[in-house]
Amino acid sequence: MPFRIDEKHSANSQVLEVLRSQAVEKTPKNRSSWDIDSFELHTHPDLIERLELLSDSLPQGYRRVAHCDCPTLVAENGIVFAFASGMSQVTLRLPHGTMLPTTKIAFELDPPWYSFNPWGKNTVQLSQELRRAFEEAGKITSDE
Repeated sequence: MPFRIDEKHSANSQVLEVLRSQAVEKTPKNRSSWDIDSFELHTHPDLIERLELLSDSLPQGYRRVAHCDCPTLVAENGIVFAFASGMSQVTLRLPHGTMLPTTKIAFELDPPWYSFNPWGKNTVQLSQELRRAFEEAGKITSDE
């Protein structure tokens, strides 16, 4: 059974609101082969591939899920822990902060969300931070 984003969980509310706010729904007539769902693509295909490469080292227990045409990484419990947008921005949910240099986030997201340029020389460290984001997301329990 595929994992789904828990759209009702408070840990996802801020990021889902931001992703929805930038979404532009397309009609079937003007969709491209790069579109993931029925929304206008907001992530360069090379960056989608980069996020996939970074996430390849993660253990089982997550899925790649498109939400409003942004690729997201979702833990088994439905918590979004990463997404990619634009040409050079990977954003991670890191509740305890980060030591890596961050970039200016394109969206109005507050900590625990931090954005990184995945094309720099910090690829190994970024993979480690992605693993940490995955592990922390897995610890989040139900709102109920």
